[in-house]
Amino acid sequence: MAAGTGRHLFRRTGCDGDGQQRESVSLRLLVLLERLTPPERAVFVLREAFGYRHAEIADILAGRRERR
Repeated sequence: MAAGTGRHLFRRTGCDGDGQQRESVSLRLLVLLERLTPPERAVFVLREAFGYRHAEIADILAGRRERR
C-alpha cells in the first residue's frame, strides 16, 4: 500500500452517537478496501477479520501465485 494511503480515513470525526460513528467508520473502511489492490485486500482481510499471522498469509499468497 502506498505510504499514507488510508491513514486519514480513521481520524476522529465530529459524529454524535455510536451509530453515526460506526456508520462513518464502516464507510471509511469500504473506501480503504476499494483503494487496495486484490492482494493487499486479501492481506488486510485475512489479518484483520480472520486473525491470520503474516507468515500464514505469505504462504497462502505464495500458493496462489504457484497455481497461476
